Amino acid sequence: MVNAIELLYVLWQEKPMDIKLKLEFLRKRLKRPIVLVGLMGAGKTSVGEALAQSLHLNFIDSDDVVTRSAGCSIADIFKHEGEDSFRELERQAILNLSEGGDVKVIGTGGGAFMNVETRTAIQSKTLSVFLNAALDVLVKRVGGGEGRPLFDGKEPEAVLEELMAQRYPIYSQAHLSVPTYDEPLEETLNRVQQALYSQLMVG
Repeated sequence: MVNAIELLYVLWQEKPMDIKLKLEFLRKRLKRPIVLVGLMGAGKTSVGEALAQSLHLNFIDSDDVVTRSAGCSIADIFKHEGEDSFRELERQAILNLSEGGDVKVIGTGGGAFMNVETRTAIQSKTLSVFLNAALDVLVKRVGGGEGRPLFDGKEPEAVLEELMAQRYPIYSQAHLSVPTYDEPLEETLNRVQQALYSQLMVG
């Protein structure tokens, strides 16, 4: 038996000429920020920027907020202050972004959703979307892992595999889980829009 969300996915695809109307529906029904969670390479920034543009919203990357606040790169924060310091800056940035009531799209760092306080704020104040990418997709996208502190001196594929085992069960607590593949950005964006539309129709 087809459930309500699956049926709405079908309806989205059946009348492609209505997509503009459905995006307008999303713009009117969204009352809280959308937060994208997932591992590095999942597409949080690229999908987030495209989603924000399609909904006429601002996109904000929490990592950018942290680096502006700290006055240095994330790699430098890890090197000189340690990961705990970075996580605290990240937590505060996301808490601040979640407040205020203005609707926006927020991209988060891969570890943000793992912090209990940060996750609680995201779940209570925003609409969270887990971009669920397979290992081969992530490996292709992160390359050698340059500029990513968690990869320092390590093999990216091994690090990503370990992070998936640790984090995917937690990421799955997000309000929505959307698979993302090695595909054009427009296809992933469309899938996220479908999921949001379905959620707001039945929610």
